[in-house]
Amino acid sequence: MTNLSDIEKRALSTFSYGERLNPARDWFMLLVVAAILLLASAAMNVLIYEGVKDVASSSAPAAVSGVDASAINTVESVFKARDAQMQNYEKVYEFVDPSKQ
Repeated sequence: MTNLSDIEKRALSTFSYGERLNPARDWFMLLVVAAILLLASAAMNVLIYEGVKDVASSSAPAAVSGVDASAINTVESVFKARDAQMQNYEKVYEFVDPSKQ
């Protein structure tokens, strides 16, 4: 009759590293597994991209009717004002660094 310690020794010897260490083999296997995972990930991304591209190309854009031109003009004016303010921050306003005074 085998006891628990014998089973444990057998299980650990199954997963033991061996008599001689071989780091070159270990690194090679690690790099091979990483390359396989990288290729699998790239292939999956390509498949997903192709699927999305096919769905996107098959669906026609919906026609927009009744667009309020004043709302579009308001948004454009807001963005023009923001752009003018950004230009002021970049070229007109001077900022003083108190640590350099």
